[in-house]
Amino acid sequence: MAGSFILDSIKISEAFRVRFSDVLENEVDSSDLCFPKEDILARHNELTSGLEQNLQRAENRLGYIFEEGLDHDTENNKTIETLDCLSDEQGDPVSLYSMALFATHKFGVPLEQEELIFPLLAAAVLGEIEHDLPYHNNFHFRKVMLHAIRLITVHNRLFENKKRELDAQSICKLLTAALIHDLGHDGKNNYIDGNYEFARLELRSFDLFLPVLNALSVPKEFISDVMVMLITTDVLPFGHPMSPANQMSAAYDYHFGMSSEDLPELSSELAILEERQDLTIMCMMLHAADLMNSMGLSYEVTKCESFAVNKEIGKEKTTPDDIWLFLNKICQNPLMLEAAQILAEKPMQEIYRQVRDDVSASVSSIKC
Repeated sequence: MAGSFILDSIKISEAFRVRFSDVLENEVDSSDLCFPKEDILARHNELTSGLEQNLQRAENRLGYIFEEGLDHDTENNKTIETLDCLSDEQGDPVSLYSMALFATHKFGVPLEQEELIFPLLAAAVLGEIEHDLPYHNNFHFRKVMLHAIRLITVHNRLFENKKRELDAQSICKLLTAALIHDLGHDGKNNYIDGNYEFARLELRSFDLFLPVLNALSVPKEFISDVMVMLITTDVLPFGHPMSPANQMSAAYDYHFGMSSEDLPELSSELAILEERQDLTIMCMMLHAADLMNSMGLSYEVTKCESFAVNKEIGKEKTTPDDIWLFLNKICQNPLMLEAAQILAEKPMQEIYRQVRDDVSASVSSIKC
């Protein structure tokens, strides 16, 4: 007999199937979609054809995240082991769709709140449309989803019954953003012909998903919050105070840090962070989830992530110096988040030690 999680998930999935099919067939213009309608519907059918088995695998493989009293070394090792079941190389990976249903169940999102669950499931379907880049692929989407669930779990344990605890609405917004944060990625960055274009890729992903959000009648605040979260995953220009990620970090420090300095002026797209502590937390959490696989598990995983990134941008070699610069230029801001500190600080120290040894030994290149 299937457990309540399986039965409830199949029930809400069927309700979503009816609504999503109607949206695609009658309420969205094909020209507004990032993928052909028939491809989206076919992928949804694939994801739900073996749903019970995939849900069971999600519960079996991700259940450790919610275990009480699990020491951090064990949790970290289990996370590394879990990566295998998310990879397309395994043939039948745990899908974003099953991960989304598992997360809503474990975080207690009421089934009747379709306005929260349906956009999350729509994002999961689009996130499972084939993305075959070396780094920004479906495996990356699943890894970010995994780390977002881990971070939410730790964060809400830390701030249980306090103002900073994330509620069901915030959780669904954050997970929706995680699922589509690199939707339709073109394998490039936000510099075009040497000129930086503000959050080019992030806004592109948002625009590709927006017609579905509108057709599902998702509330405006949900939509705008997802957009802000996506923008703040842009780390370029490196080190510049006006990069979206650095603006978000300044807002986080303003709300929760030790600094008594005023918040620097934010760009118009991110000005809302000055008044929204909750959204600032969600932005920082998505940013941390996006980087966690590269910075907070093990040196071997970090090397593989760096190798894939460089391969995608056409760089022939990956060196320890590349990793050293990445850790120091990009990976410090996420550690402002307490949950990221708990999950990543110790592994990151070991990664630093090993890459420092490789730099000192003048290792010329790294293979995964």
